[in-house]
Amino acid sequence: MATVAKPESRYQPHPLPYPAGVDRRRFVWPYVIAFVLYHSLALLAFVPWLFHWASVIVCLAGLYVFGTLGINLCFHRQLTHSSFKTPK
Repeated sequence: MATVAKPESRYQPHPLPYPAGVDRRRFVWPYVIAFVLYHSLALLAFVPWLFHWASVIVCLAGLYVFGTLGINLCFHRQLTHSSFKTPK
C-alpha cells in the first residue's frame, strides 16, 4: 500500500505590522484606569451583603441583550444589508 504525502500548506501565518504611529511601550492611561476601576468594582460582587440573586438575573439578562443580540444584530445589519459604513 502506497503512502500519500500530504501537500504542504502555502498559508504561512505572520503577524501584521503595527501602524507607524503606534508605540507599544506607551500606556493610554484613561483606558488603563477605566479597565482597573471596572474590574475592581466587579469584585464587589463577592461581598456577601452586596450580593442579590436579582442582580445576577439582571446581569445575565443584560449580557444576553447587549452581548448576544446587540453584536449579532449589528453584524447582520452590516454584513447583510450594508446599511452603514465602517472604517477599515
